[in-house]
Amino acid sequence: MTKTQRTLLSALLASLSFASTAADTKPDLPIMQQSMEEHSRRMMQENADRFRNIVNDQRMRQLKNDDSALPANPAMTMQQFDCLAIKGLKLAGIELLSHAEVNALGLPNAECLSNQDINRFIQALTTLYVQKGYIAVRILASGPDADGVLTLRAVEGHVEAIQSVDRRLNTVTLFPDVIGQPLNIKDIDQGLDQANRLQSNQATADILPGTAQGGSILVLRNPESQPWHGGLSLNDGGQESTGEWIAGINASWDSPFGASDFISISSQSSTDNPNTRYSRSSSLFYSLPYGYWTLSAFASESRYLNTQQLNIYSVQLSGESSQSGVRLDRVLARSQHATSTASVQLSHKRSDNYFEDGWLDISSPKLTVMELGFNQMLISDSGIWVLDASLEKGLTWFGADQERPIADWPTPEFTKAKLGIKLYRNFVIAEQAISLQSSWSWQGSRDRLPAIEQLELASQSAVHGFKRNSLSGETGWYWRNALSTRLPILGAYLSPRIGLDAGRVLQSNLGYQSLAGITMGLSFNMQDINIDLEYNRALHMPDGFKNEEGQIISRLSWQF
Repeated sequence: MTKTQRTLLSALLASLSFASTAADTKPDLPIMQQSMEEHSRRMMQENADRFRNIVNDQRMRQLKNDDSALPANPAMTMQQFDCLAIKGLKLAGIELLSHAEVNALGLPNAECLSNQDINRFIQALTTLYVQKGYIAVRILASGPDADGVLTLRAVEGHVEAIQSVDRRLNTVTLFPDVIGQPLNIKDIDQGLDQANRLQSNQATADILPGTAQGGSILVLRNPESQPWHGGLSLNDGGQESTGEWIAGINASWDSPFGASDFISISSQSSTDNPNTRYSRSSSLFYSLPYGYWTLSAFASESRYLNTQQLNIYSVQLSGESSQSGVRLDRVLARSQHATSTASVQLSHKRSDNYFEDGWLDISSPKLTVMELGFNQMLISDSGIWVLDASLEKGLTWFGADQERPIADWPTPEFTKAKLGIKLYRNFVIAEQAISLQSSWSWQGSRDRLPAIEQLELASQSAVHGFKRNSLSGETGWYWRNALSTRLPILGAYLSPRIGLDAGRVLQSNLGYQSLAGITMGLSFNMQDINIDLEYNRALHMPDGFKNEEGQIISRLSWQF
């Protein structure tokens, strides 16, 4: 029997073996092909989530650490006189404000100007500068001259020098083109935020008088801390078909090249029966700041093996996937309580799936995707709000798949929109601090998406309680909610939590299908060791789903 004949026979036997389970969320696809697409999608999305979480964690760290370097300088006031012997008022040195902005303040123009009129105008002018971030401006009064004209001169302070002796604080990448420019607190805060996105940093700045008139020296300070971090983990939350026990290792290094940059690597692998089934992945992430800009690069690779035991003998389903890309973020606007960021990302994705040694074309896409994104983070009285919106477009660059005139064939040049809203809120019940985390995520597309681009609901990152089933589609949403608290116990912390998830996805042949699940967990944390137990249970699922029993997942991690 030839190799091709053996492959065809295996496919026939597989079809007979799986005939009894033909009811599925995608009845138009062979069950084993759907299983392979599910594995590829999970691995690809897990790595994408890992990169996205790094970016979001650093953004959150920036927002929580946001604090102005210095309050505004007090405005100069005139000495008390009932009426000043002046005939006019002249403004000089104002370069950072427009004529319209200054005129809107109401320039005093009376025959007898009192000190109150002048002081009120100086205060209004100083406030206008401060509102725009220029906190080092001084308003100096001189005269009146021989013509009786009083001059108010604005000394618009500038950054004379930036001093830092910490390797983790690179003044060139954190504060580019700042020296010699007007001192703006927004530029200072942005540089500090870029520094404090790194876990080991708690950077602050002192603004000291310089040697030149209007000059200021920015002195950066940062407590001593180790720049590298690592961790080991073990959990039994994997898939039965590719291994339930997952071991992982991760490491990160703050400012590895002395540029206030960041690098992170991680690797995970299932450990049970690696000769017949496994799931393995590794990833790399790097970011480099430049003032209001952040450049990131990422890459990941995943492999799986799923050995299916049939009536006569076994067959192997296997696959590998990879993705790499670059991302550029730009802070558009910022304040002490909010930041607005735009991003553009270009990524290349490839997935190859095999039945025995046969490559499956339809389940093995090669894609290039351009993504335009917008992020808004806001601290309000109701909590921390995070809005993410993006538009993705499949391209034919870098050898990506071309459109094929075949009915129901996935579209590589797809268009997809995504929207996410998150709320983090703390409140007190019976003198106990409670934390609420609520997130809503939506994805929509009119195109038939490749499997790795579809929204998967039945996963730990979407709706809890599902391990034996898959539910995915081009358009859908899910809503996750969790309540937790933290209890100090003998020098450690015990953190119970409870969550409720729900979601819907649109499938072309079945309409909208819904899932709901509940999760309860208990986490014990002592210094660098964390032990976590979680119970998940499905509450609602479509007809035809395999039975989902309650799942207990244990996790152990050590951070160093």
